[in-house]
Amino acid sequence: MKLKWETGIHVKRLLLCLRPKTTSNKGDFFKSEWCTDGDMVVRDCDVYRIRVDEYDDWKRNPNAPLYYVKFAIEESGQLCLVLISCHLDRHKP
Repeated sequence: MKLKWETGIHVKRLLLCLRPKTTSNKGDFFKSEWCTDGDMVVRDCDVYRIRVDEYDDWKRNPNAPLYYVKFAIEESGQLCLVLISCHLDRHKP
């Protein structure tokens, strides 16, 4: 809400920019952590961070804002992503 995004469109574009972790590259993966979702369910989340410019066709840019995205896979094992958080960097240098 603070980003004033249309949730489906903007979050989808950000997620499509993410590069996954591979055996030889960390990609945009930052860390894993336990998070509580809106229903107070504790989930094992992957945290990604990425610098993209939403006003320049979502291009990567080292000077763009740093976004954090946390998500988990549904407990049942079904391929259903649970978006926990999507926000700008809260720690400004």
